[in-house]
Amino acid sequence: MAIDFVIFDMDDVLYDFNRPVRLQALSKLSGKTPDEVHQAIYAAGGFEEGADEGKPDNTEDYLKGYSEHLGYPITSLQWGQIRRSMMRPRPSVLSIASQLSEIVDTAILTNNCIILQDHWELCAPEAVEIFGENLHISAELGLAKPNPEIYRVLCERYGHAPERCLFIDDLAENVEGAISASLSGHVFQSAAGLKAAIKELGLEL
Repeated sequence: MAIDFVIFDMDDVLYDFNRPVRLQALSKLSGKTPDEVHQAIYAAGGFEEGADEGKPDNTEDYLKGYSEHLGYPITSLQWGQIRRSMMRPRPSVLSIASQLSEIVDTAILTNNCIILQDHWELCAPEAVEIFGENLHISAELGLAKPNPEIYRVLCERYGHAPERCLFIDDLAENVEGAISASLSGHVFQSAAGLKAAIKELGLEL
């Protein structure tokens, strides 16, 4: 079946994503060690995991909770600047996305907290240029990858049957979630591998 909707993950697909940079920056602000920052906010089952599912579902409450866990009153701008400092665009993959956007519908779906909605232009201007308003954060949907329902919701929002959609992510478990929702899936490893997968699905760039 032909593909007419392609959904990209963002971090470690369209952008390099350097997590230690964030921990070091937050360590300098808060006086905690990088490991303490990780345990306070980013450990499995912790604050950030809930935030990816939209808990909390607004920027004000997110910043309040984030600051409480960090032990430092971080501002929205500081959050955005640190987020941007972690990211480096991958021109070869962004080029593929740009070319695809000319022949099919495309979107981003990233597991992220609600505050990213306020900082797309700061954090990912290259993605904004390609995807426009088709930028989706798990928190806005109240679900997170790899829950199969999140892929179904996004496909329905764009009016595409899951069977006609391709999802691209660097994490196999997220791709498996998409496949279980009847999408095609590709585990990203390289731009060359992505091009080959796209060609196999009948999309010519």
